[in-house]
Amino acid sequence: MNLNLDNYRYAIIGCGKIGSMILKTLIELRINKANIIATVKSQESLEKLRKEFPDIKVLTNNEIAIQESDVVFICTKPNQTIEILSNFKEKFNNKLVIYTAAGIPHKYIFEKVYRRSIKVIPNILGYVGKSLNFIYPSPYVSNTDVELVIRIFSKIGQCYIIQDDHRIDILTICTSCGPAFLAYVLESYVKGCVLIGLKYDEAIKYLIQLLEGILLMLKQGYTLQDIINLVTTPGGLTIYGIYISEREGLTKAIMSMLYESCRKIKEFSSKYLSS
Repeated sequence: MNLNLDNYRYAIIGCGKIGSMILKTLIELRINKANIIATVKSQESLEKLRKEFPDIKVLTNNEIAIQESDVVFICTKPNQTIEILSNFKEKFNNKLVIYTAAGIPHKYIFEKVYRRSIKVIPNILGYVGKSLNFIYPSPYVSNTDVELVIRIFSKIGQCYIIQDDHRIDILTICTSCGPAFLAYVLESYVKGCVLIGLKYDEAIKYLIQLLEGILLMLKQGYTLQDIINLVTTPGGLTIYGIYISEREGLTKAIMSMLYESCRKIKEFSSKYLSS
């Protein structure tokens, strides 16, 4: 289907980190800037966004933005997302809604709050075109609606259709939280390099080269365990370092970081499932 994205008017409600990423994506897709409206909460944020995007209409009034659009992106926190969908239900008037809030079961949204909706969980790597975008269309959207979402989010990374709230929650922790989790672990590695004598910038430079090489090996079919086995030797420095990390509980800490975060999102989701 030859879908013309310029045939729609777009509103981005909540132009924070993810909302701004979507705004930049719409601009990069060469959508007419007159067809884009962005909203923020404060006057300070409004002035900042207008300075960054002088050709985009920026408001603090969500109602006007919704009225003047055909497709609405809601990029706010979960409670705010439900509040916006509920408070402006008549204004939405069956417009296509795409929301990015984690932790709200999409089944709850399309059964009890708003039907023509698509949940999308991207991640911040979209800023460099490497986002993982998990898309959950409701049964009440059209194939054209889904195609529109895929066209837009494909610009910032790979898209996957996942129509399962349980799996979406798991993927949210692994991939949406993932950049921060991995950056935290890598930052600890860099600090260790500094501790034993490297300068910080030097450690970052070498870390980038290490990661590029590891990723290339993984793409060529090596497993992570293969890489470990290739480096370690009996009684050597590497196996001793791994022994120390195990003794200090590194594996448990990293696994717990994901497990407890997943437990937290399930706890949050269950509030909606029981209502």
